[in-house]
Amino acid sequence: MIVKISVILMYLLCMITNGVISRKKIVDADSYYTGGRNVGAITSASAYLTTFFSAVMFSLCGSLGFEMGISVMWIGIMNALITGLFAWTFLAGRTRQLSEDLGVYTLPQIVEARLNSRFLRMFTAFVILAFLIPYSASVYQGISFIFLRLFDIPFEYCIIALAVVTALYVALGGNSAMMSNSVIQGVLILVCVSIYYIVFFKNEAIGGFKVGLQTLVSLEGGRDLVALFGGKNFLKVFATVILTSVGGCATPQLISKFISVEKTKIKTTSIIATVGCLFIAGGMYFVGGFSQIFFQKGYLPVPDTADKVMGTIMHFITNDFFFTLIFIMLLAASMSTLAALVLTGASALTEDLLPVIFKKYNLSDNKKITLARIFSSLFIVLSAIMSIVPNSIISLMSISWGMIASVCIGPYWYCIFSKHTNKIPAIISSIYGFIFMSIGVGIYGMPSASIIASISILTTIIIMSALAFICDRVEANKKVQLEK
Repeated sequence: MIVKISVILMYLLCMITNGVISRKKIVDADSYYTGGRNVGAITSASAYLTTFFSAVMFSLCGSLGFEMGISVMWIGIMNALITGLFAWTFLAGRTRQLSEDLGVYTLPQIVEARLNSRFLRMFTAFVILAFLIPYSASVYQGISFIFLRLFDIPFEYCIIALAVVTALYVALGGNSAMMSNSVIQGVLILVCVSIYYIVFFKNEAIGGFKVGLQTLVSLEGGRDLVALFGGKNFLKVFATVILTSVGGCATPQLISKFISVEKTKIKTTSIIATVGCLFIAGGMYFVGGFSQIFFQKGYLPVPDTADKVMGTIMHFITNDFFFTLIFIMLLAASMSTLAALVLTGASALTEDLLPVIFKKYNLSDNKKITLARIFSSLFIVLSAIMSIVPNSIISLMSISWGMIASVCIGPYWYCIFSKHTNKIPAIISSIYGFIFMSIGVGIYGMPSASIIASISILTTIIIMSALAFICDRVEANKKVQLEK
């Protein structure tokens, strides 16, 4: 027990130390939130990956794999192709240039400056702030079961420790601390995941890839578990792909990485982020597809909730030392995600909402940084309190991620891809996304959140595109009439 605690404390101390060192780089609000817009390729890719992956993703791998089998690998593959390759190829450069040209560094600010819509700035900022808190809570909950297995003490202690350390290094060093720590966290995740793949397939329950597939087929419901496209579970697989991949292209914590990267490093970052995403997400989802073997063959009792599937398997197939490393890996992934969420939430309040609500809000850079640190800490406290109330991790993530993506994807993609500045398509699509998610979850409940969110995201894009086309044609016709 002493060795476990010592190793974890050393890691946490390293994170805090990095925050103290990074504090010297903070000179104004821009540097606090963007790190100076000159972050290199490896650091940007690491920050992007560790923000995208947290204990929530590892919980999803197990719970969805348990239910749907190996077809969940498409979630990881599409994460790499859409949230990795597509996002960095078609969104990153445009976002980076647009934010620099407009002199802004948050998504709500980009929307307002590009479309001249004060309403969109306030609306998107409010939704981001409100729904990042439950998503942060799901990150806390994602690691709590592993903590309970490792130390056999209440997970509230884990939540408190995670909250305190994250608050310290984010409040002190802002985006610079988060970026620096993400490199360490990224290496740790890659090493641990690589070892875990080997240990998993060498375990007697699996017996190698080929034997594992044969065993999976022989289980109850085996045909669906090995169906390449999910069989009867196709709709759920497709919905999760849309939610996590397409939805990920409109989440402000990931968009912030586009704004902070050095312009000349975007192409290299794209390659690193795509390959890393394919290895981590593609591999972990594929591994999760074999989960049923451990439970149907009697190696493990079925846990009381699907959220605990991956943690239960990890604890079973690893020794005490490696399970401690697994915990540190999940801690690293969760802390990086939390740090990004905290910075995004704090910026939504201090940079997007307060300046609009209070017309005399004109603070010096030092006061802005102090306020950002205070609200960063407050954001962490609220998330920690919310995480203590038991909820489905998947449902919390689906509702939060789905709502933010539904509200933001229309305005964001319109700003990026359209040459016009008509704000009507952006406003209508954003409001539609909010209403659709609210009514859908209200009627069908939290268990259906991922399907509702995927429909909302897709239809929001369609509505925005259709309205943009109509508005463009109307403007073109007006121009022709004026010329006549």
